[in-house]
Amino acid sequence: MRLSKQSRRIILLAIVPLVFVILYLVFPFSEDAVSPRVSVVFVGYTNDEFGRSSPQFIVSNSCGFRIHCRAIGPQVEVQSPTTGTFTNAVWGWEPGYTSRFLEPGEVTTYTVPPQIVGIPWRLGVHSIKPLSVWQSRIETLKPYLPEPIYGMLRGKSNSTQLIQSRVFGSTEIER
Repeated sequence: MRLSKQSRRIILLAIVPLVFVILYLVFPFSEDAVSPRVSVVFVGYTNDEFGRSSPQFIVSNSCGFRIHCRAIGPQVEVQSPTTGTFTNAVWGWEPGYTSRFLEPGEVTTYTVPPQIVGIPWRLGVHSIKPLSVWQSRIETLKPYLPEPIYGMLRGKSNSTQLIQSRVFGSTEIER
């Protein structure tokens, strides 16, 4: 006995959501909710090649996956133009910041070039968890998928972290 065309369509429409549920159960996305955990620790001062005192920091990856530190470098406090009587202090990246990947458990040192005395600054690290192979493939299908299905397959997108050291400069006696 052969199924009618309408019966085949109904069966096909019932199978498609079932396939997505099975894919979701086979490939769980629970690890996507984990954000990078980077720590920044001030370790002291060292002398640069000109004999100037330069602050030194340790940056470490304390999570179980590789992360991309998109920006590691000093940030300075600047005044953003505003209207009215309020001031808007923001932190901006100084030229010369660097980018690198940190493997799980990797620890690296970062020496900050001497900064201008009297201007508040801090070391900032902006890190992101790189996309998995699965997520990269889903990214290519984004224009063709409905948003709820894309979101379910792609997983969570809260995989960035911005961390800073304590503030140096304005109140600290520079060496």
